[in-house]
Amino acid sequence: MAVALPLEEAGQEGGNTLFDLRALDDPSLKSATVGLGPKWCARQIQALYNDGTEIKMNVTFRAIDGFMLPADLTADITEPHLALSADAQFKDYTFDVQSARAPAAVNE
Repeated sequence: MAVALPLEEAGQEGGNTLFDLRALDDPSLKSATVGLGPKWCARQIQALYNDGTEIKMNVTFRAIDGFMLPADLTADITEPHLALSADAQFKDYTFDVQSARAPAAVNE
């Protein structure tokens, strides 16, 4: 789903800032909302389609070696005659230290 920018703020919920999304090329999308947490990490996504399908995802982030990275994801997909759910854990991240950039210098 491609979305149009700028996003419109839709409020606050559970420490997340909610934004309404609009599809650029999917007329079947009725509405969609993304919840951004601290440091603008997408923590929740909800999409509702004209046929009644609803997709809800929640993402948990964790600081790993100084980076905010996804740690867990849950997804629930409800279609008119079918319900699906999935859970994912992201772990064992590895970093290529040789190609990593050095932190930017702080001007005092």
